[in-house]
Amino acid sequence: MNADPTDPLHGRIATETVAATGHSCGGLQALLAGADPRIDTVIAFGSGVYNRDGGGGLSGVQIDKAGLRDLHTPVAYILGGPSDIAFPNGSDDFARIDHVPVMLANLPVGHGGTLMLEDGGEWARVGAAWLAWQLRGDTEAGRLFTGEDCGLCTAQGWTIERKLFPAAP
Repeated sequence: MNADPTDPLHGRIATETVAATGHSCGGLQALLAGADPRIDTVIAFGSGVYNRDGGGGLSGVQIDKAGLRDLHTPVAYILGGPSDIAFPNGSDDFARIDHVPVMLANLPVGHGGTLMLEDGGEWARVGAAWLAWQLRGDTEAGRLFTGEDCGLCTAQGWTIERKLFPAAP
């Protein structure tokens, strides 16, 4: 694609910055991929490593809680509040991660989040801002996540927790 001059995406793919993101089981895959040194950030939407021995579950993704230590980049968990089936797992992941910047953002909308809404709704808006901040250094997007009065900190319905975060840009 990027190297093919006849491809519509020719020259438009930034191969030097890569994110892993996914929803539910895809979030587990993103967390697993986050150990790869080529990954620059991870977003897990409605996801978290299973709270059971061996970490296995119906997803078939082979990651357990110990695998969280392999993450080397900033990580965002975007969860759907207590009614999200992944809420206990994602919250537990957040509590365990203490070596990289990590954010836990909750909007109480359940496991599917807002992804079914036009343009992915709030979850997509927040995810896109995270990627703009992490991959492009967009300080305006970073204000959604950093500082005492960050955009998500004051947004209606959202709750946010952060660890090892930088100061506001």
